[in-house]
Amino acid sequence: MEKISSRQNPRVKYLAGLHNRKKRKETGEIILEGPNLIKEAQKTGILFLEVMATQELLQKEKMLFPEEITVVTEEVMAKIAPSKTPQGIVARIKRPVFSWKDILGKNRLLILDGLQDPGNVGTLIRTAAGADFGGVVLLGEGADPYQPKALRASAGAIFKIPLAEIPSPETKQFITEMESSFLIYKAEPRGGKDYRQVEFGKKCALILGHETRGFSPEFEEVPTTSVSISLTREVESLNVAAAGAVLLFGMKS
Repeated sequence: MEKISSRQNPRVKYLAGLHNRKKRKETGEIILEGPNLIKEAQKTGILFLEVMATQELLQKEKMLFPEEITVVTEEVMAKIAPSKTPQGIVARIKRPVFSWKDILGKNRLLILDGLQDPGNVGTLIRTAAGADFGGVVLLGEGADPYQPKALRASAGAIFKIPLAEIPSPETKQFITEMESSFLIYKAEPRGGKDYRQVEFGKKCALILGHETRGFSPEFEEVPTTSVSISLTREVESLNVAAAGAVLLFGMKS
């Protein structure tokens, strides 16, 4: 079993470089951290390019990997692990890639329109997978779904549902294509139809807007139906992840 003890090792520097979003996009590679997330990824059959772990973690977890594991020191793990409190094991993988044309072949979609909080993004991906949605689309310059906080919040569900990231220049084209075959619903804090009274249909998409500024201008001319959740006790709105969970399972039923 190979061992690495130097923080200057080229492989260590490469993994540390994947903490940067730009580098992740350039290489198409991401880092998974922690035994739970790695085990969930294993279940989906994802190819592991590299796995590094501390000796302490391997003795404690007794994990069985078909891949060869490189043992590293605690100091090296502190450099390559994305979190401030390393969990003792990281894996490098190629991230799954889906185009928006792949996604449009599904029946029910969740559209995240520029959401900024990675925890919200990861939670909503997990919820969409749990509600049996066909895919998730991230529009514009929102949070990176493959950054550590989003990955942790998804609890591995990010590998179980098709996910497409659409840059701003392609947003209008995607919306035009979606409009031709989907019933589109916008989640509004108030003023929309009570979601419990809506017949969503089989081919539908739910859009959740940016946490503070709402929906992109490209949606202004698109035929949509606004849906809302009726709240009590003068509560004005829900966190976007909480609201999304209610609506996603409401659409499921």
